[in-house]
Amino acid sequence: MYLKKLKSILKIPDTAYCTGDGTKWSEIEKTLAIQFPEDYKAFINIYGTGRISDFAYI
Repeated sequence: MYLKKLKSILKIPDTAYCTGDGTKWSEIEKTLAIQFPEDYKAFINIYGTGRISDFAYI
């Protein structure tokens, strides 16, 4: 998983936008009939929607 490396490069925000608490992933995956990669879900749970310096969005 690249998340450990990312944390060393990209500071975890004091307030991440829309992180959630990780409890709804199974409901979302079931509704969309897809399985998100674990590293993607971990990223969203930590960094939120992935907005970086109001410039880049994941």
